[in-house]
Amino acid sequence: MVANCSLGCFTTGVVSVLLGNGNGTFQPAVSFGSGGFGAVSVSIFDVNGDGKPDLIVANATSSVVGVLLGNGDGTFKPVVTYGSGGTGADSIAVADVNSDGKVDLVVANRCDTTRNCEHGSVGVLLGNGDGTFQAAVTFGSGGAFAVSIAVADLNADDKPDLLALNLCSTHSGGRCFGNGTLGVLLNITRQLTSTSLASSLNPSIYGQKVTFTARVTTNGPQPPTGSVAFTWGGIYSIGFVTLNSSGVATLTKSRLNADSYPLTAMYRGDVNNLSSTSAVLNQLVLETTSAATITSSPNPSTVGQAVTFTAKITSPTVTPAGPVTFTAGKTVLGTAQLTGGKATFTASSLPAGSTVVTVTYNGDSNIAKSSASVRQTVQ
Repeated sequence: MVANCSLGCFTTGVVSVLLGNGNGTFQPAVSFGSGGFGAVSVSIFDVNGDGKPDLIVANATSSVVGVLLGNGDGTFKPVVTYGSGGTGADSIAVADVNSDGKVDLVVANRCDTTRNCEHGSVGVLLGNGDGTFQAAVTFGSGGAFAVSIAVADLNADDKPDLLALNLCSTHSGGRCFGNGTLGVLLNITRQLTSTSLASSLNPSIYGQKVTFTARVTTNGPQPPTGSVAFTWGGIYSIGFVTLNSSGVATLTKSRLNADSYPLTAMYRGDVNNLSSTSAVLNQLVLETTSAATITSSPNPSTVGQAVTFTAKITSPTVTPAGPVTFTAGKTVLGTAQLTGGKATFTASSLPAGSTVVTVTYNGDSNIAKSSASVRQTVQ
């Protein structure tokens, strides 16, 4: 595979393909347009994931990258061109620089996009995964006249770094000054993450323990760290939890009011990983039930004797609190506050005969109401 520029590199460059015969000899060259002037560097890589080798060509004179998708038989589709991110594209490399599973292109340019050659530039064209590429993002090459590019993990952080070889340290008036330089561009790309949210019990009853589990995964090699915010409606927080070493955060709640909660888990990201938010989890919390009992002492009693009524309000998930009301028929005898689910009231004005005394707990939005009665005999 040869990249050629013809007639002083001011006419369209070509890529020549010499198919092998398998014995160390080759068939005559077949040429394909490189997409620009001054084809000087070529890479072979499957950039669209179809299992067929494609050609990527740097065209120095026209400062474009040509991409020729392969047909799998040694021929190629018409070239598609992209700006190299500078002037004088001299070298090209192929790598997944942002760890998203899609092939990207890296180009060494002698000068920047304004043809200012005091400093070289490196153009990074992120891949879309289908053989097409996004517009180049440029970085300084660490010198002037960048003519070669290489990709390697230089600091063992599992991220591909870039090395740019520059002919000189600076350039002015058409001349290079200073020794050649090697620019090292360490990769600080933060990886894409995904966050999921699950509930241990849905729907739940007010007072029941519900554990919400957020799980954060990353496209990169560094496990996610930091914290997750569990939010209601994306606004109201119900808790912050630090991820464990497996990227999991759990939050247990038992006193969410009876209601419907559109919950999300929001991962804040860290130095290696981007933030992400889970899909909405609609958690339904139902009202809990209550049950009432009432006893009296003494029973029977005599006219004018003090009688103590003891009420107990229970619930399967919580200990009810608040007031209870004691009535005799339609007459309110009085109220008392529950303490530990119990309340007492003493009356000495009950008339002679049989009287039904009722205790009523009205509950609230979280606990249903209940009542119970006792027949008090007064002699």
